[in-house]
Amino acid sequence: MERLTLDCASKVAKIFDTTISELKECNDAPIGLVNEIEALRDQIRETLSRTLEQEESLRSDIIKYNCEWKTNSEEVAKLTKKLNSLRKEREDRRLELEKELEELKRDFDAKKKELNDKQELEEKKVENELNEHAERSQKHIEKLVAERDALLKRREEKKQEYVEQENCMKASIDSVSSEIQQLSREFEAELKKKEDEIEEMQLRLEKQKTRRKELEKHFQKVDKNNFEKQQEENALKAVLELEKKAMALLDNGATQMQKLYRGVRDRKLVKKLKAKSKKKRGKKKGKGVKAPKAKKK
Repeated sequence: MERLTLDCASKVAKIFDTTISELKECNDAPIGLVNEIEALRDQIRETLSRTLEQEESLRSDIIKYNCEWKTNSEEVAKLTKKLNSLRKEREDRRLELEKELEELKRDFDAKKKELNDKQELEEKKVENELNEHAERSQKHIEKLVAERDALLKRREEKKQEYVEQENCMKASIDSVSSEIQQLSREFEAELKKKEDEIEEMQLRLEKQKTRRKELEKHFQKVDKNNFEKQQEENALKAVLELEKKAMALLDNGATQMQKLYRGVRDRKLVKKLKAKSKKKRGKKKGKGVKAPKAKKK
């Protein structure tokens, strides 16, 4: 019996371990179900261990009581009855646990089937998406290849054009370089001619500078003479102004002298006339007629 119990316990433990490992390997498995199965496994192990302990204790008691069989038959019967009841309870508990295990297994199989179906659908969906993406990528690659071929063709055409342009440019560069050499020779000749002209102009300039210095000295003398002449003219103008003022004073003095002289002369003449008029009035008085007095002015 003990061997049967151990075998049953090992089978149940293996079933639970296998179920838990499969659930853990499945990424989409519910964690609550795994925890419940682990708790159930631990409970079954604990129950079986307690049952084995009780059975061992009962066995030891049976051995003990077997020694005292004759004296304790009633107790042996009770213990046997108790053992049978415990075995029956253990068997009932085992059946219940097996039923619960079967239910859990069916639930696990259903969940597993559901997860497998869901995974298959997702895999099909992902595969379809990958196929569509592969088709789009293939079309895009074909389009890129066509564009690459067109670009290569255009590059070859442009390369040919560039080669032709390069040849034309080389020819033009050669002609331009020959023209430049010719122009450089002409420029050197012209430059030499210009240098000679510049030297000649420098000589002329030196002569002109010398002439300018002489003219500056001459103009300085002329300016000095003009300044002296201006000073003399200013002095003459001052003298003439003084003479004009003197003549004006003389004319004014002569006019005043004439006025004074004429005034004196006129006063003397008036005085003589007055004296003559007085004499005439005296003669008239002598005849008996008084002459009226003349009013003084």
